[in-house]
Amino acid sequence: MAKESAAERIVTLSRATSPAMIQLLGNLIKAIDDRHLTLDDYLQVGTAPVCCDMCNGTGIVMVPTIASDDEDDGVTTNVPPATSNTPAPSDATVAPPAPGVTPPTAPTASSSQDAQAAPAPTVVIPPATYPIPGFQSLGPNVAPPAPESAVYTGEGPDRFFTVTRGIRLGVFGGWMDTSPYVTGVPAASYSRHRTLQSAYEAYVKAHGRGIVRYV
Repeated sequence: MAKESAAERIVTLSRATSPAMIQLLGNLIKAIDDRHLTLDDYLQVGTAPVCCDMCNGTGIVMVPTIASDDEDDGVTTNVPPATSNTPAPSDATVAPPAPGVTPPTAPTASSSQDAQAAPAPTVVIPPATYPIPGFQSLGPNVAPPAPESAVYTGEGPDRFFTVTRGIRLGVFGGWMDTSPYVTGVPAASYSRHRTLQSAYEAYVKAHGRGIVRYV
């Protein structure tokens, strides 16, 4: 059998492929190119593209690969006490108190221990509620929810997200519940936390600074 030339293969392919199939193939190639261009625009350091489970793998979600600065990673820094090479001064002569003057009493150990034992005030987490239904943008003219009504999760998830700029705002549990409100949203901003307490405190702080808004 004679070897088929490239021109003959093109003619054979054009006969076997309908115009609708050729148009579909062209649209598929264009969609793949557009998807790569979109990924190049949104790809940032510390993120990785992952197929979106909610859209059956037809979409891409940019998932952070490194912990953000706002993440409560539980790391503590132990700072050694300051030391000095200066020799301790010798015992100095203490002058006796003047007549009629009562010398000041040193604070007792119990009072200092009571001051150290006093717990720091904690922010009380309100009961969980539900965000505004839908995935449409509410616009920057809509006031953000107050912290008392911006918690949409309980203690169950292993990660918590504080959304300060997005389609919906507040504290969410798990990436699957958070992703629809920030993925693909221009200027969206959120932080990841290990505990619900730290996530809620981050939202309270951002709300107090006036940087929480719908986009």
